[in-house]
Amino acid sequence: MLIAGNSKTFSVEALDQFGKPVSPKPSITWSADNGAKIDENGKFTAPDKAGEYTVTAQAGEIKGTAKVKVVTIEITSELEGKSYGIGDEITIKWTASDGVTGV
Repeated sequence: MLIAGNSKTFSVEALDQFGKPVSPKPSITWSADNGAKIDENGKFTAPDKAGEYTVTAQAGEIKGTAKVKVVTIEITSELEGKSYGIGDEITIKWTASDGVTGV
């Protein structure tokens, strides 16, 4: 799970039929669906829209995929009129777009 706007870097390990690393390491092409972005180094940046996205790593005819669940977080305050200073502690209750809650 990834919060909208945050990023995660994916990596690939190319192994032969014996489980040994392939040398030289093959060139990997990265892609993501539904308008999501991933750069040439595998850095996926979560879009602003919550949902499930697929990241694909491909080397020639061989490819692998990973699913990324993106959630949004909205913080609202019920403490209007109060001010806090450095060092003050408060508890925040949150709800993610998929209904997950926490404190």
